[in-house]
Amino acid sequence: MEIGYKWIIKKIIKGNILAFLGMIFIFFAIGILQSGSILIVQKIMRQINSPKEALVIILIIAFIVIQLLRSFEHFISENWELFIQKKVFRVFYHELCGKIHNISILKFDSAQFLVDVERSRKAVDNKIADFIGQIFSLIAIISTMISLCAILVKIDKKFFAYFLIMSIFQNIVLIFNSKDTIRFLKKQDKKWHKEYYYKDLLENREYAKEIRNYNGYDWIVEKRMENYDQIAKEHLGFSKRWSAINIITGILMYLLEGGMFLFVFIYLKKGNITSDVAIMLIQAQILFCTTVFACVEYVMNAKEDFSYIDSFIKIMNTKEQKVNVDAPEHITDKLELKNIFFGYDEKNLVLKNINLCIKKGEKVALVGENGSGKSTLAKIIMGLLLPTKGEISIGKWEKAAIFQDFGRFYLKVKENIFIGNLSADIDEFEDFYKNKKEFQFIENLPNGLDSLLGPEIYENGLELSGGQWQKIALLRALIRNAEIILFDEPTSAMDPVAERECFKEIEELLKDKTVIIITHRIGLTKFADKIVTLQNGQIVEEGTYKELLNNTSIFQKYYMEQSKWYK
Repeated sequence: MEIGYKWIIKKIIKGNILAFLGMIFIFFAIGILQSGSILIVQKIMRQINSPKEALVIILIIAFIVIQLLRSFEHFISENWELFIQKKVFRVFYHELCGKIHNISILKFDSAQFLVDVERSRKAVDNKIADFIGQIFSLIAIISTMISLCAILVKIDKKFFAYFLIMSIFQNIVLIFNSKDTIRFLKKQDKKWHKEYYYKDLLENREYAKEIRNYNGYDWIVEKRMENYDQIAKEHLGFSKRWSAINIITGILMYLLEGGMFLFVFIYLKKGNITSDVAIMLIQAQILFCTTVFACVEYVMNAKEDFSYIDSFIKIMNTKEQKVNVDAPEHITDKLELKNIFFGYDEKNLVLKNINLCIKKGEKVALVGENGSGKSTLAKIIMGLLLPTKGEISIGKWEKAAIFQDFGRFYLKVKENIFIGNLSADIDEFEDFYKNKKEFQFIENLPNGLDSLLGPEIYENGLELSGGQWQKIALLRALIRNAEIILFDEPTSAMDPVAERECFKEIEELLKDKTVIIITHRIGLTKFADKIVTLQNGQIVEEGTYKELLNNTSIFQKYYMEQSKWYK
């Protein structure tokens, strides 16, 4: 289904139609009261020298009541916008996050996509609610304009025409300013994205050690200042240009207002209008110009909101990638890839003609140099990427993975482990990890599984070592009772002794599971039933540890190179 503004409005008013109709009536009435108040002032001025004191008192009371009702306008408007904002956030935040979750991870390598995501977040945070608020404000303004135009036309059409010319002149400038502002903000989006990145480098503890170690602080500050100076220079140029235009516009508007006062004075002198009508015309001129200005300003603000909402709609209409690859239910004993190709475009293929069969329960190691396509192949197997061409046959197997850039969630230890699997048996899990030496560090934490991780988030949050974080990620995969487990450089943060001990301890748990290991450490491949070597996106050899080691193979070359370090 194509998503657009109609879908957004439907989602917002769903379940609150009567409230929305009621608010339309209230805002329409507020608009009429605006112009009604100047009519009452005119009536009061006309009756000042009249013997009908009771009528004057009634008119004054009516004026006070109108002003009191108008004083509630801000309160009503503010609370209504708050209600809309809560509704928007509740409905669309979940929709946006769900959509991003199902979009191909390749999109996250696009700077424009990340800018659109940031703009979509702002749309959900306040721009959609602002847009709805603008609509209701426009209802009030339109009702004011209609009633005010009726009053002016009744007095003299010439006044209406003069006020209209003043407003058109004033708002032509506003329209150009608003369009120029939207273009300017879009132009600066990518620079601001870069600015936030530099600020993150300077403020985030993740980068602090390396920046200090390499004395990179001044260099990053300089890079940030170069980028910020460009932003500031462009902003200053924009402000100077429009300040000059606004000064000229202001002078011309004052001249037009002076002409209006002269126009009213001439009419009054000739006896075409009375003094009370003259006072009303001066009030009407101020209200008319203010109302038309506000109307155009709301429309222009709505256009600015559109630019953010359009990004939200663009994200919501982005084609989703099916996360898992299903196959006919009769395929239960193997995972098979036939003639798999994958590339970001036709000229840059990362994988070329991959043919691979992994039997259920088989342990397979993928080895190869950096950039050989190992991680990309693993993501295709896990269903995170879809191949450009080829077939994948896989049974309805549960899958789990430990990626090289595994997540470090600043939550409780048990929430880190059980994330997305809250139905797991915690008691059974405790029996498991307490009996495994490599995971007993959890027991030594201040609150065990309930210990909070993340010193920059929590007052008493803990920071784990790289190896401990990796073991947490390992536990996260193991408790899923998955039939396929992928290990992408699973022990890169562990020392060699911990690495060996860790795999020895979990070897029994992996006995009946299909295991795929991506590794640079040749020693780990001893656990595998089959080793697959990739080079330049192609499978160049496969076999057992002994077969490849006893032949003149690329694997043997890797083994010999690594063994030199230990001689």
